Amino acid sequence: MGPTYAEAPTIGILSPNPSYDRCYSNASVPLKIGILLLNNSIEEDYTPQICYSLDNGNNITLTNLTKGESWAKVSWLQSTVSFTASSTLYNLSEGNHTLSAYSISGGKELSAEVVFTVDSSYKNPELTLISPKKLVYTTSEVQLIFSTNKPFKNARYTLDYHLDSQRAHYISINGNITLPNLTDGLHKIIVFADCYDEYHDRISVAQGTSFNVTIDESINVNTTNVEDTTTAQNNLTLDYRLIILTTVAIVVAVAVLVLKKRKRGAESS
Repeated sequence: MGPTYAEAPTIGILSPNPSYDRCYSNASVPLKIGILLLNNSIEEDYTPQICYSLDNGNNITLTNLTKGESWAKVSWLQSTVSFTASSTLYNLSEGNHTLSAYSISGGKELSAEVVFTVDSSYKNPELTLISPKKLVYTTSEVQLIFSTNKPFKNARYTLDYHLDSQRAHYISINGNITLPNLTDGLHKIIVFADCYDEYHDRISVAQGTSFNVTIDESINVNTTNVEDTTTAQNNLTLDYRLIILTTVAIVVAVAVLVLKKRKRGAESS
């Protein structure tokens, strides 16, 4: 998850993620809590106290604090200082869990809460890009084929994106398609899909690759020439056969006439 917008003083649970955003398949889940304070409200060597409670259990104080890690976006009008503390939640049972985080700043109690889920049988949504592959294609049309292990509501792709110089152009699709009119050279593609399951209304997955297109026009020309040559040869063969058949027919006709004349001459004599 990227940095969220916040106004100091505040506390936030960076991990675990809420159930609607992620489901954990492992009984050990990383824990990370952040606190954001106003710079003018604390001494230079101030260290806050950050505690958490799991499923309404006892409060546990985190001691390994890190100062200065940016975990939230704040207004430029505020001069702030951030702290984070990390640990791991072990031996979690299957099902939903509630994590509560606490801290005190200037006599004010800061708190946050998140509900997360552990399900050892859960499979995270995945997208597999089947085609194109990292190959050289000799055609201007390449199949775009992908699959997901969860149902998806919609999908999109971006072709030949340049994230460093301009906004990527996304094209919506309902399934596999053909990429048309590809030019010679290197192409880059990323496919995205918004999947859903019993825990998530929407979770985005993506996969990308690069491939080359080299279109040799001479192949088409040679193919055409071969076809024309073959057609001409077939026509010549038919012509030869017709000449032979015609010649045979003439010879037979002449022979029949000769025989008839001989027979008439014999009868008259």
